[in-house]
Amino acid sequence: MESRDSLFNYTSGRWMCNESQHLAERYLVFDIPQLVKITVEAANRQVDDLKEFQKIAEGGSYRVFEAVFKDNFSVIVRLPYPCSIPHYYGLSNEVATMDFLRNRGLPIPRVYKWDATALNPVGSAYMIMEKVQGRLVYETWYSISTKQRQRFVESIVTLEKRMFEIEFPASGSLYYKHSLDSETQCIPLPPTPGLSEQDQFCVGPSSKLNWWYRGRGELPVLKGPWCKMESVLRAPAERERAWLTQHGTPRFPREPLNREVYDNKEVHPNIQIDALSDYMEMVPKLVPDDETLHRPILRHPDLSPSNIFISDEGTITGLIDWQHCAILPLYLHTRVPEHFQNWGDEGSERFESPSLPTAYDSMTQSERDIEDEKFRRRQLHYLYLGFTGLYNKQHSKALQNPSVTEANKLFELAGHPWEGDNASLKAGIIHFCRSQSLPTKYTAAEEEQTLDWDAQQKESAKLMQTFRDHIGCNIENWVPAEDFDIAVEKARDLKARVLANAETDVERKEIDRTWPFQDCEEVD
Repeated sequence: MESRDSLFNYTSGRWMCNESQHLAERYLVFDIPQLVKITVEAANRQVDDLKEFQKIAEGGSYRVFEAVFKDNFSVIVRLPYPCSIPHYYGLSNEVATMDFLRNRGLPIPRVYKWDATALNPVGSAYMIMEKVQGRLVYETWYSISTKQRQRFVESIVTLEKRMFEIEFPASGSLYYKHSLDSETQCIPLPPTPGLSEQDQFCVGPSSKLNWWYRGRGELPVLKGPWCKMESVLRAPAERERAWLTQHGTPRFPREPLNREVYDNKEVHPNIQIDALSDYMEMVPKLVPDDETLHRPILRHPDLSPSNIFISDEGTITGLIDWQHCAILPLYLHTRVPEHFQNWGDEGSERFESPSLPTAYDSMTQSERDIEDEKFRRRQLHYLYLGFTGLYNKQHSKALQNPSVTEANKLFELAGHPWEGDNASLKAGIIHFCRSQSLPTKYTAAEEEQTLDWDAQQKESAKLMQTFRDHIGCNIENWVPAEDFDIAVEKARDLKARVLANAETDVERKEIDRTWPFQDCEEVD
């Protein structure tokens, strides 16, 4: 077994800024012998049968351990970090969702034992679950053959179709009825045969992160369930308006490069509050006439290659990481998953069958690598839309609805926590109204300024992504531990080049003060 420090501390990665804060948020002390004891009991084994207990991964929300027994049977143990939210609802929802879908024959690992509180001998919430057989898709994501990729996408769409067919009485998140107290609103699902009364399922509060971020869970607003489309559309804006009214203060944009958009001045939350009010006024116009788009459905929150296991034959053996899983109307769940979409590519948007260029064989290896990646992205997009049209017709029909894309963007913008961005939501309202030939309440000059600010922010985001790609960090400025020293050197060189290109001392001082890859005060 590893040392106590290794088990309690985050060791998988480093942060380019505010690292001590991030590490402290993930520092988790628990009773190791007690965790081993309940793991052995959950696996129906004896302590003497245990061969190995070690940390194997650290994700965005959980520290993950594996217990291996002498007969080579293994189980996975997941402990949420202290900073993982929502503390209780998150794990309760994830377990209920996994059990619910597994009961319906989907390839979901079995949960052996769990506790969503830290009021237990371990001193931490935990989930002990089956180890999925097979390998993660990301291990072969870039190397599988065309036929293997075709079979894989077909399997994903088939599983989605089965999930789309499940009926839910409301939008929100899924729970065991017994896991919610009597004061928490919920709507029961039809009884599941073979389960006791207390083990039946219900739709309760949303476990999506934004509903609990920075004290939002304490707001006196309904977090779900919602029975009507209009209520679902209004809810996130009502939450954000309530939070800003209570806690909003003038601030600089979270993204340092966006400060120039607002002339390096603090921005006031009242502008965002007004935009949220404008959004709520137009909610009735967002509700689609097609009643089939109102039906609540459940989707996996992140169908990434690191959450899907497959066998050597290409069969999907398991889907993991169901935290923050939400039930929403089909209208708001209509999208191509992030790792399958290729929007922005002309051929993909015209639904053209992808092919390699005729001059492919005469290209250099580096040129081939570029074309291979274009082909892979186009093929995934093409296959997903094609199989969705073949197997999941309700999703395919919704994807072809011209109002869905803009409405989804607007819904997401209304529910995004305010971080000093006073342009995106208002620009979203303008874009939606223009797409539907609807008037806005803004003057022509106001629309022009808003769209200009929004465009500048998008350019800043692209530049920041270029910086992060060069350094090798993600949007949270995280890098794998083994790459940290190289990333620091790259960031240092990048800063020197940016400073060298500055024209005045004032610019250089501002760059030095707001450089994103250094410790700073985090204001959210």
